[in-house]
Amino acid sequence: MQRIQSFFFFYMKPYHSQPPFRLCLNALALLLFLILVTGCRPSVKSTLPEGDTIPMKFARNLTMVKHGDYTEVILANPWRQGTILRRYALVDSSHGKTTIPEGLTRVVVPLRRCVVFTAAHMELFRLLGMTERVKGVADAGYMHQPWLPQAISKGLITDCGSSMSPNIEKVMAIKPDALWLSPYGDSNYGRLEQLGVPLIELADYMETSALGRAEWMKFYGLLLGCPDKADRIFEYVCRQYLMLRERAARTKSAPKVITERKTGAVWYMPGGQSTMGQLLRDAHADYAFKNDKHSGSLSLGVETVVDKAANADVWLMSYENVISLSSLGSEYSGYQLIKAFNNKRVYGCPVDRSRYFDEVPFRPDLLLRDLTIILHPELRLGAPHYYHLIQ
Repeated sequence: MQRIQSFFFFYMKPYHSQPPFRLCLNALALLLFLILVTGCRPSVKSTLPEGDTIPMKFARNLTMVKHGDYTEVILANPWRQGTILRRYALVDSSHGKTTIPEGLTRVVVPLRRCVVFTAAHMELFRLLGMTERVKGVADAGYMHQPWLPQAISKGLITDCGSSMSPNIEKVMAIKPDALWLSPYGDSNYGRLEQLGVPLIELADYMETSALGRAEWMKFYGLLLGCPDKADRIFEYVCRQYLMLRERAARTKSAPKVITERKTGAVWYMPGGQSTMGQLLRDAHADYAFKNDKHSGSLSLGVETVVDKAANADVWLMSYENVISLSSLGSEYSGYQLIKAFNNKRVYGCPVDRSRYFDEVPFRPDLLLRDLTIILHPELRLGAPHYYHLIQ
């Protein structure tokens, strides 16, 4: 962007001092500048008076602008391009009754009584050293926090039940100052929207890059009153990730990779433009569906995947309970047509017994490290943390 801006300002001299041909160049330069800027960051912009925009390196659906006594936060709607999912005004509690423009959800920060609906964001509270701010949780069974069951049993944290149908009475009894929940398309939060409590829509998972999602911790740091710590953690994650990507890029081989396994008659694979698709590219892998243009999950026929990925060198999958090469072979005979299966290069992550879903969203460097270790053992980076070789 700095190069583009330099290009723009170099040509935009006062019109009265320039010959006609230079005016044409100016117009062309301006057109190119606008096209390039639009391509660099297509997120929704603030419509309020000019403020100081907080720089974002990778996140495309998050914009934050400081306006005097409050910070405007704009969440672009990833399901409807060019529209806004939510606009917040973060008002410091010390500023009293700050007047904010219409259309913004007022959130008084720092938040001190939160109800958290997702495992990934509960882990972020831990990373930021803010677990005492969590007063209620939903889907506690999916949160792999060793201290959480005891905190619930002691009454320090309330178990509000399922995130799909939380116990409203328990939520109200907490008297939260915000509910941290995950949106999906045109979400309808039912009675939760009638509580008069700000809903923090955690749409970070719709970012198309791993670092883009992790960068949302800057927003959450503002909410919790620890922006400097959030910035430091993100910069560390970013450095580790980019270092691993550079090391992987220098390796000679790009092993062919497939992921997951069939579910009934369908095989769900990450789209070529998904976060996992990008992680595989950054690990210098030749992903079987790398040319696909989808940012979500692909629903494919089993035969299609086997035909496409029969020569895969490495097979990565997540699983629950117990799995072995023998049980895989019994599950579907077509697996035996896959090179990685026959060469015993199948790696699994036991998601029901690991902290994968808790940690990876805001520590993508840990997952990239695993992928790099598996795909490029010649780098001698140690043993993978989440995955293991299935015997």
